[in-house]
Amino acid sequence: MSELDTTKPETAAAPSAADTESGGRRKALFIVFLVVVIDLLGFGIVLPLLPLYANNLLGPHYPVETHRLLHGIVLGALMASFSFMQFLFAPIYGRISDRIGRRPILLLGLAGSVVFYGLFAYASHIGFAGEPRLALVLILVARVGAGVAGATISTAQAVVADCTSFATRARGMALIGIAFGIGFTCGPILCFFSFVVPSKAAPGIAASLLSLIALLLAVALLPETLRTSGTAAGRRDWIRFGATLEVLRTPVVGALVVTFFLATFAFGSLESTLALMNQFLLSAGRVLRMEEM
Repeated sequence: MSELDTTKPETAAAPSAADTESGGRRKALFIVFLVVVIDLLGFGIVLPLLPLYANNLLGPHYPVETHRLLHGIVLGALMASFSFMQFLFAPIYGRISDRIGRRPILLLGLAGSVVFYGLFAYASHIGFAGEPRLALVLILVARVGAGVAGATISTAQAVVADCTSFATRARGMALIGIAFGIGFTCGPILCFFSFVVPSKAAPGIAASLLSLIALLLAVALLPETLRTSGTAAGRRDWIRFGATLEVLRTPVVGALVVTFFLATFAFGSLESTLALMNQFLLSAGRVLRMEEM
């Protein structure tokens, strides 16, 4: 008679704390990537419309032929206000997120995007319904507010830093770059499809709804990634402009910052004029075809 086997069957090893934490970090990276993509899709929907709206809403009262400077000032204000607010508020959000966590700041920014893209939709509606001057003021307010809300992109980068090691941080930060690429590529495409709805408010509503989806996704799935106490952050200045000079003087880093600034400057200049240039070229093409007929 054979001897009974008294050994216990092997069981699957329980996941270690390190494995659980690693899975949580990957989940946080994936969720923040989706949130940034969806939010930037809304940004990409609105951005191409601003030059056209500035031109078309001013045109009835201030023709571009006689008020070219005014058109340039309004267009510049609409395009620059968003990024200027980001420049001011990104370091402030960074300091606050070091104290209270990343999640509340990201949720606040997404909620702001919902509101201000909704305001842009309302301004678009009344602007082409007979209130162009009020519409331009509201669009400028919407861009300022959206810039304040959009400054949380730096907080999203902080989430990536929280969830990656030194060795994997470059790959993690690349996710934010990919999100920008998707937003700037697919946003204008969604803008085109939004015009299927016969309303000037449709693009703004689409952008607001996308931000709402991102907000709900973040509320439901985005965990807090800040692991350390923020007491030390309270002793730092909220805004320290001298830090910019320190960064520029840093070898290699300073050159990269200047290069990135010049590339962004060129991109912003292109986006400010591309829609108007396309409109001009298409109009000129129609005129030429009519003359040929």
